[in-house]
Amino acid sequence: MLFILTSFLALSLGIHPNNLSDSLRGHLITTVTTRGQFVSFDKNHATRFFLRDASNQMVMNCIMTEPGTDLFLASHAKNDLKLTYQVREVTAVDGTTERLKYAMSIRSLKTGDDARAWAGKIANDSILFQNCKKLVSELRDEK
Repeated sequence: MLFILTSFLALSLGIHPNNLSDSLRGHLITTVTTRGQFVSFDKNHATRFFLRDASNQMVMNCIMTEPGTDLFLASHAKNDLKLTYQVREVTAVDGTTERLKYAMSIRSLKTGDDARAWAGKIANDSILFQNCKKLVSELRDEK
């Protein structure tokens, strides 16, 4: 019964039931920790951003998993970052498979701030929150 309910939920989210794993995000391939710099927000996906990996200078597309990550990235756009992400293989209902990178942890190497705690920090500082929102808007509007 649990399998049927889980399969139904997966199908409604666009994930094929044969590819279920411990998470509805897809099959975990690997977890990577690297250093890098924020490049830009993805114009086609509101929950994604680009990061330049310092180890190989390649730019990768990552999915934000924490609320307020966009505010954190905008505020720390010029900082070197330490990022831990999961590479997951996701199969859509149409059968296409894609490898996605989910940002699990992001920390500024300059300030020590991290994306998870950032939402709480800006919740207590309305001026910082407004400044971050303005930065996000400016960065999303860049061409």
